[in-house]
Amino acid sequence: VYFFQKRTVLIFSGLLFLFMVLQPPELLSPSKFIQSASAYPFISESKIIDAEAEYGLKNVGTGVIPRDYLESEALIKNSFDRVLEPDESFLNLTVNGSHYYITGRKVPVEYSTYYDFVGNSSELRGLDRMKTNKIQTALIDSVMLEYSPAPLRTYYFYREALIGKAPWKISEDKVILMPPAYFEKAGIPCPDT
Repeated sequence: VYFFQKRTVLIFSGLLFLFMVLQPPELLSPSKFIQSASAYPFISESKIIDAEAEYGLKNVGTGVIPRDYLESEALIKNSFDRVLEPDESFLNLTVNGSHYYITGRKVPVEYSTYYDFVGNSSELRGLDRMKTNKIQTALIDSVMLEYSPAPLRTYYFYREALIGKAPWKISEDKVILMPPAYFEKAGIPCPDT
């Protein structure tokens, strides 16, 4: 059995190598591929989006990216830019860890998503880092993995995010929890807490 598995892996590896060697150089270089994308029938220049030019998302780059995703990320970035200082960050209680990179904010705790925190010890370390980094805001959404929403998976984080905070619903599925004083920065009325 081991011989056949090894032989199968070698065959597939050889085929993959041949596939890569036989490809035109444009397909192996991402920048050349994007420059000459209109030459390929499966992609055209009209589908290529420059996220920085169109949405102000300089960390995303250029490529074929769903517009609704870019609109959602731009909304999150613009909302945080209204209430946070440039060196200030937030707690991400969503399943998308790229929010930190896209918004240009540092990851203030050990992991970029709530789902990666397993057990109390990692979460308690994260709470200490939140206090050290003076994290006052949190991003939450309705998406969850494996029926494990943030309040169940990371109870301490969720509790910390709720205490003394008010919700700002920035879209149908995204909410920023922040202190009432931050609403004045955003220029919106604070809801009753």
